[in-house]
Amino acid sequence: MDFYLDRMLGLPNIIVSSYFEKEEFIILLIQLLHKKVKCFSCNFETDDIHQNRPILIRDLSICGHRVYFQVPRRQIYCPHCQKYQKR
Repeated sequence: MDFYLDRMLGLPNIIVSSYFEKEEFIILLIQLLHKKVKCFSCNFETDDIHQNRPILIRDLSICGHRVYFQVPRRQIYCPHCQKYQKR
């Protein structure tokens, strides 16, 4: 997407892959750069994504338009401690 938009947001390890603009709101589609995550329980690092569901997060308005981030909410399965966790 736009390098300047990624820098302007200042969020580490994400990029804005696309966006949708309607009359009253803007949705920025966020892509996570890290594929591996650490388990909350045992601190084991895994890339075993069980499911991935996008969620919308409301941000501050820009020029009178509501802004939302569409962020992937990943649920992982830790093979080490055998627990499911949402990220």
